[in-house]
Amino acid sequence: MTALLHSETLKLRTLRSTWILISLLTLLAGIIGVALITTREPGAGVPTLAQVGLAPAQPAWFVIIVVAVLASAGEFQHHTTRTTLLATPQRVRVLAAKTITAAGTGAAIAAAAAVTAVLTAAVTALATGTATSVGSLND
Repeated sequence: MTALLHSETLKLRTLRSTWILISLLTLLAGIIGVALITTREPGAGVPTLAQVGLAPAQPAWFVIIVVAVLASAGEFQHHTTRTTLLATPQRVRVLAAKTITAAGTGAAIAAAAAVTAVLTAAVTALATGTATSVGSLND
């Protein structure tokens, strides 16, 4: 199973589209972090960094789903599924490896987007002198 996970991770890492989507999401998360600090209503409360961390969740999940689809559908498009199934004929193990790899990659992408949004929001708040707090999600 370790070899399957390694090969699925290698396949996902070597796709250019994966890196392009991750780069675009990171850029978008940074823009969201800056926008939450700089564009506020005058009477609105101060956004907490916990709320900023959750802000890029929807774009992140969209990118995660696209990356997962590319990981599985790309093999059928390029006819590399045959070699994968010849190496490991048990389709359940191949599917499990693809699922675990996609879940791990998705968690890493979501964490990177949240960290980027929080860091850009914190830097923007410090640079503009805007008040913000670490806070909780209920604040």
